[in-house]
Amino acid sequence: MIRAAVTCAAALVLGAGLGGCKGEKFVEAARDFVDFGKGSDRVMDPNSAKKAKYEVRSWKEEIVNGRQRAVADIQVDFRISPEDLETVLRDAVHDDLVQRGSAAIMVRAWPGKLARIAAPMGIGIFARDGHGWDGTGVGFEQLHVLIPPAAQARSRNIQQLSEREYLMVLGVENIMRKGADLEAAQRQTAEFQGVSIDEVQKACLRSAKMAQWLRARAEAVLHPVSQ
Repeated sequence: MIRAAVTCAAALVLGAGLGGCKGEKFVEAARDFVDFGKGSDRVMDPNSAKKAKYEVRSWKEEIVNGRQRAVADIQVDFRISPEDLETVLRDAVHDDLVQRGSAAIMVRAWPGKLARIAAPMGIGIFARDGHGWDGTGVGFEQLHVLIPPAAQARSRNIQQLSEREYLMVLGVENIMRKGADLEAAQRQTAEFQGVSIDEVQKACLRSAKMAQWLRARAEAVLHPVSQ
């Protein structure tokens, strides 16, 4: 049996109704709504990083020692290249709509809409006051692309999700958001999408393996061990 560590994440928030949509926009909005109900999602175009680089998923502010800082979670194309991801992180940390006046902002880039069986692919930090994220260091901008290099990924058998696998994992996550456990969500996803349970489990395992790598890399760059 495949076991994957999962963490709680905020539920998806549906936008306004379809009343204001017309023509092609109405069809597209209706298709998105039906796809979500099926536990699936239409994948972003490979060039979407150039069209719509990122979407803010959540934003949380905290005050530490009288200093205002915030963490913003954004979602990007799950197939984004390391080079494009670095560009997105740089743009996001300097975006006034993301900073919102904070002394320091940390941006975490997630693969598409995945959250539970996934981890951020990159982290960007910008400190307007030049004191880093914790307020005691020195530095303005830090950009950390956490995706493993191709050679290292091959040696560790870590692979990015295919479009088909992404939809399976997203289906599992959508069902888990409704209260199902991982195994039940995998069974329901397999039935609903017309694929084998083995395929769904393998997709979740691949996503969990990548997530394990990404979390370890994030810990290493955010909390380096002193030599």
